[in-house]
This record gives sequence, C-alpha cells and structure tokens, in this order.
Amino acid sequence: MATTKDVMETIAALEQEFGVSSYEAPEGTHHIRFGDNTGVTDGEMPRLRMEMEIICGPHKGQRMNNFQGYFASAGGNRAKPLEERRTGARSYLIRTLGSLARSIGSNQDLLEAWRKLPQENIESDANIVRQADTAMAEIGDALQDVDAYVTVKNTENGPNFKYVKQGDKQATCECTLQSHNLDFLNGKG
Repeated sequence: MATTKDVMETIAALEQEFGVSSYEAPEGTHHIRFGDNTGVTDGEMPRLRMEMEIICGPHKGQRMNNFQGYFASAGGNRAKPLEERRTGARSYLIRTLGSLARSIGSNQDLLEAWRKLPQENIESDANIVRQADTAMAEIGDALQDVDAYVTVKNTENGPNFKYVKQGDKQATCECTLQSHNLDFLNGKG
C-alpha cells in the first residue's frame, strides 16, 4: 500500500504533467471579499463553497476557494466509524461558521441561515440533505460581497483558512491603514 507521501508526490507529478497548479494559496493574513460563486456546490452531497478574492496587497485580485462539507464523505477514512466521520464533518463546518461570524461582525442573514442547518447530518436522509442544501445556499448568499480577514496556511492536504476575529490586531491591511490615516488627517480618528 502506498504511503500518504507517495500518493501526494504522485498527485503533484500528475498535476505538473497536466499543467495544473497546486492547491496552495498565498500564506499569511489577507483582506478578502466573498465572491458571487460563494454558495452551495452541486454534487452527490452539498458542500459550502466560499470563494474569496484578495482585495489589497501584493496578491490583490487572486481568488481562493474554501470548501466545507456537512456530511460524512462516501470516500472518507473507512478506518473511522461513520458516526465519528459525521461528527467531524459537522463540527468542522460549525467551527468555520463561528469563526466567520466573529470575523464579519453583525450579519443577521448569516446567523439566520446558520440556524436553518439541520442538527443531524445523516447523508442517507433526503430531507436532511435538502435542508442542509438550502441552508448552505442561504449562508452563501449572506456572505457574498462581505469583507473579512483570513489567515491562510498551506498543508499537504491543501490550504487551511482561519477567519480573523473582528477587531483583532491581525485584521489590518493596506486599505484599512490608509482609511484610518485619512480619518486621522480629517480629524475623525
């Protein structure tokens, strides 16, 4: 059986052979705006896609995507029991939504859409899948054109996104510093 490292090296070689760049995103903290492709993805199980465009700094204009599932993956780690995979998927999405809500401040639409997620995430229940699909679509709608700060760290499994809490000292960039300096010069700061 191939090791994870062997598999990752094979994937990297195939991507290079086909001219596809890696899944890496620019590391560091970025001021981003959620794009109009933010929403639920179609497929076997719905996933929340958060498309982000970096809006200032040296990576201005670059887009990144963060995909979050809510259900146990059909091709997931079979060594873990199904219920443990369900709990992990649900917990990861909920922690991401909490981080996002803290990052963007008062966004009632996001909180209302979040409340519509079903408590259970049983992928074999069509009604639960439909409810999750609707909730994720509304979460995506609530995030479109919203600014936030995100810290990106690349791992062997792709980029890891952590949204920065509003008011945190990391939540600064060229445009917010310029705005603050203009406010100060105009007697507002």
